Amino acid sequence: MPTEEIELPRCDKCGNPIDDCQCVCPYCGKSSGCDCCTGYGRATGG
Repeated sequence: MPTEEIELPRCDKCGNPIDDCQCVCPYCGKSSGCDCCTGYGRATGG
């Protein structure tokens, strides 16, 4: 029975799988806790 490898989403900047990404927001310096680009009027691109 052949096994298929699932392609995990990767970070556009570092190329690591999203779960292993160490990139931080250039605006606030946070990674998973960043909310710079969520919410009304907060589209800073973080």
